[in-house]
Amino acid sequence: HKPESLKNYSKVIGTINLCFIYRISDILPNRIISWLIFHLAKRNDIDTIITSSPFAIKKPIFFGKHIKLVQYVHDIMPLNILETVPGSGKKFLKNLEVAYQSADEVVASSETTRIKINKIFSKDKAKLLYLPFSPSEKSEVKLNAKAVLQYYKLKRESYLICLSVLEQRKNINRLIQAFTLSTTKPQIKLVLVGDKGEGYKEIINTYNSLNKKMRDRIITTGFINEKEKQVLL
Repeated sequence: HKPESLKNYSKVIGTINLCFIYRISDILPNRIISWLIFHLAKRNDIDTIITSSPFAIKKPIFFGKHIKLVQYVHDIMPLNILETVPGSGKKFLKNLEVAYQSADEVVASSETTRIKINKIFSKDKAKLLYLPFSPSEKSEVKLNAKAVLQYYKLKRESYLICLSVLEQRKNINRLIQAFTLSTTKPQIKLVLVGDKGEGYKEIINTYNSLNKKMRDRIITTGFINEKEKQVLL
């Protein structure tokens, strides 16, 4: 299928979104993950692989040379902040190093990130590309808005939303704690949109420590597609 944000890119014929790859990347060796990704790309006649974070994959020796690998880096926070899970900064740097060396293109979502990445490796390989978003997309999802809100048991202007990977370094625990202190509008809900990340267990422990009334006001959606995201935003 073609993501909403790519509809205006005439050269993009179609895409395949392989979110599950990130979920099994911590289980399987990098060489197997690399082979799996490039095998799927070759089998589906895909000429470009784009990651959504530094991914320690390389082109297989025996095939995949004609397939372009683009590593997209949103930020390098795991290297700079203290709230990361122990060892995650080291792992992130290793992934970033492999990505920087093996990718055909390295793309950063901000000028600051681009400069910092290039400084780490003393090269000028990373380029700047802001995330695309088409203004026409919102009009295309109005028909589905009611169904999406009903599915998550939400009403317009009656919730706060956090769009983030649910992991320790994002300070989700503090967000939940702050939300529990809000008593002026008890009808307001907190919606946590995002997949599970490192330190998710601590977040769940914080959630489970709340009383049932407060837990009912906190909704986790997990990973959602672009149309659902636009509706909730």
